[in-house]
Amino acid sequence: GVYLDAVFYPNVYKNEKIFMQEGWHYELDSKEDDLSIKGIVYNEMKGSYSSPEEILFNTIKKTLYPDTPYRYDSGGNPEEMPTLTREKFLKLHSEYYHPSNSYIYLYGDIDIMDNLKYINEEYLKKFKKINIYTKVPIQMPFEKRITVTKDYPVLNKDDTNQGTYLALSFVVDNILNKENMIIIDILNHLLLGSPASPLKKALIEADFGDDAYGDFDTYMQQPMFAIVVENSEEKYEKEFQQVVQTTLKKIVKDGFDKKLIDSILNSYEVNLHASNSAADKGLTYNDDCMKSWLYDGDPTSFLELQSTISSMRKNMNIHYFDQYIEDYFINNNHSAMVVLNPNPGMEERQQNFIKDSLAKAKFQMTEEQLEAIIKSTKELRKWQSKSDTKTALRKIPSLSRTELKREVEEIPLEEREENGIKILSHPMYTNGLAYIDMYFDASKVPQDKILYLHLLCEMLGQVSTEKHGYISLSNEINMYTGSMDFEVRTFSKYGNDGVYYPKLNVAAYSLEEKLPQTLKLIGEIAANSKFSDSRRIHGLIREAKSEMQGKISEESLMIAAKRTFSYFSPVEKYNEFSMLPYYYFLCDLDKNYSKNSKEIASNLKEVANIV
Repeated sequence: GVYLDAVFYPNVYKNEKIFMQEGWHYELDSKEDDLSIKGIVYNEMKGSYSSPEEILFNTIKKTLYPDTPYRYDSGGNPEEMPTLTREKFLKLHSEYYHPSNSYIYLYGDIDIMDNLKYINEEYLKKFKKINIYTKVPIQMPFEKRITVTKDYPVLNKDDTNQGTYLALSFVVDNILNKENMIIIDILNHLLLGSPASPLKKALIEADFGDDAYGDFDTYMQQPMFAIVVENSEEKYEKEFQQVVQTTLKKIVKDGFDKKLIDSILNSYEVNLHASNSAADKGLTYNDDCMKSWLYDGDPTSFLELQSTISSMRKNMNIHYFDQYIEDYFINNNHSAMVVLNPNPGMEERQQNFIKDSLAKAKFQMTEEQLEAIIKSTKELRKWQSKSDTKTALRKIPSLSRTELKREVEEIPLEEREENGIKILSHPMYTNGLAYIDMYFDASKVPQDKILYLHLLCEMLGQVSTEKHGYISLSNEINMYTGSMDFEVRTFSKYGNDGVYYPKLNVAAYSLEEKLPQTLKLIGEIAANSKFSDSRRIHGLIREAKSEMQGKISEESLMIAAKRTFSYFSPVEKYNEFSMLPYYYFLCDLDKNYSKNSKEIASNLKEVANIV
């Protein structure tokens, strides 16, 4: 009822202040003050437009799909938002947020017929069927590649050094061609998904930037595949395209490494098992249904992939992907080259433009219009500060105590000890997967080496070991596991966060039959990782720095919260090392790597020996 009311009977029809609060509104306290724009979505999208990745992919879509709705940002461009009136908004809502344009999805341990009856009686039957044209047009292919250069805001000039994004993107096929979608998704992992991937390897070795990755967006009628290099420079644009083209042609000529294919396919299939056993699998299934259902395809098409993959496996060899690489990448003119450059003065110019525009708008307003804005500002604040009535609060569905189960679900636990190590196991249904968590005591790592503990987590599984080079190790990890991650975790004493226990956590999962090989791999990585490959370690430091840059941009609120908590809690003070201090640490290591490489390797080895 809550969701259906929000969709079909929103209160925005009754109360104009909801549009002002949630969307946008002019704000003015007195005639002497500067006019400003406020609003929840308006502010959210201003924040979103400060993220380079968000700007990059919005630019790619706008370039690749100029004649379709995909050229627009569904969240709203903050520059355009003030042109949206409440009347336009309500007209759009009444036309498109209608049962005739709805896709209804139910999931869970529920009585389907009862729920369908409720939906029909309370909502659907109260509307008349109307014809709504929502078919998304097909974007006609380009005759040649389009190149676009755009800027994004950064705080200062220091951030402009190698801060460019290079992205080569392609429109590939149609989402309803399920088998081709699976093949391109697997190709994404083969080309750019691991250190052993040939295109990733070629781009990293060309030293265009700190990291290279692929992004395959299947939530469109004509999906998009992007090859991205982070922290690069605009001067590498042509060379970047050339390396991509040359590497893809070489793959077609020589084929993929067979072990890479087998390892990527194993990892791909294991992750299918994992997604089907995840706590939020109902939402995942919904996403999978929408991929085809929105475009008049079978909504169950993407719910079952295993049989398609098993069928493909029988014919898969090192040249299986050749035609797809040629058709979708090498000979595909429906593509875009986007260069996104950092611009240290851009944000200030944008703010000045908005300020000037608002000043101009205010100057053109009549006395009556200004008085109306001042009045609406006061009324909106008064309305926002009012508490909801008891009658309104009672409308919010809630559980009573009698509806709650008194019995706590018991998770089966077996405890034993081997060689002085405590082992806890939980024999329960996991869809054929074995999940492993290992905790190594990190409390003995001295304070001046804590940042190296975090760096160690970046290195483990990514550097060579006694038995495997790092590329061979990557194949082994993908061959036997769905995932293997290393991170620092802390546990505080119940009721006293002044007493805490830092651990280096190794988390992995694999098919049950491959658990012995997975455990051997963890043992090899934990005991025999080598830190002697200076170039590899420097490359991983740059990748980690690039990842942290993105995190700072996208998770700034969380970073600020962690810094705040660090002043009140000893355990949070320890955890805060993983945020801004770690980023500045990585920047310093990158900047001075040539003269400090031996010291860095020595510190990594020392911390590894401690834990």
